[in-house]
Amino acid sequence: MRKSYLPILIFAFFILFTGFNSYTIWDSGFSTPLLATQKVEISEIKANPDRYHNQYVSVEGYVENVKQKVSKRGNPYTTFLITDKKGNSLKVFIWGWEDISEGDKVRVEGIFQKVKYVSGYTFYNEISAKGIKKLK
Repeated sequence: MRKSYLPILIFAFFILFTGFNSYTIWDSGFSTPLLATQKVEISEIKANPDRYHNQYVSVEGYVENVKQKVSKRGNPYTTFLITDKKGNSLKVFIWGWEDISEGDKVRVEGIFQKVKYVSGYTFYNEISAKGIKKLK
């Protein structure tokens, strides 16, 4: 009897190329799966940016300097600073216009980058957010 390995190959392809792994979870506050991660203090990331470069992080803080814009290609995006109670802050970028306001307490989950180059621009200490959730 001949075995078909096609279902196994499809499953392996799914696991390898979709980013799904045993640490992927669903958070009801977000519309996409988020990687399980510990909350990191903004001050810790600022003090050790090399340690967190290209790492998935979760930070909490207060929204400042919200800007909602449209890219040259017509895609809406939001940038803002997330600031802790001690005044440490990181820049946040997310595609789409987020329903946030100055002073809102939020949790941001995404990829931190110490340095990021995009279309001739250089960005420092920025989180490319995958999800933003308002906190009470």
